[in-house]
Amino acid sequence: MGLEPGHARADLLRAVYEGLAYAIRDCIEKLNHTGPVRLVGGGAQSQFWSQIIADIAGLAVEVPQGSQFGAKGAALCAMVGTGEFDSLESAAQETFRSERIHLPNHRHAEIYNQTYQAAKSAAEAYLDSLRPSPQ
Repeated sequence: MGLEPGHARADLLRAVYEGLAYAIRDCIEKLNHTGPVRLVGGGAQSQFWSQIIADIAGLAVEVPQGSQFGAKGAALCAMVGTGEFDSLESAAQETFRSERIHLPNHRHAEIYNQTYQAAKSAAEAYLDSLRPSPQ
């Protein structure tokens, strides 16, 4: 949407970041999630992208300390299984250490909210066009 000949490579890259953040927001909404979002992996290393996610989702984005979160999750499951923690929720809470937090910039969030609604409408219209017509 809105791609013009004058757009540069940086514009396209930003559009990819924003598009992924819109998809994250869509998932958050479908899950009725209202708390902070925890972001891990390679993308979490980008403060720029972390901030875009916070702005688009309208939620704080927490980036935890550490790496190898899949292995950490498996270890926490084992610790719950052995009774060291009562639940995965308590294990995650007790072992979480924040590296940084990105709070939504409300001025940016307002703009992103409008563009999110437009992008969502366009995506739904496109998907509707792909559905076979009733015979």
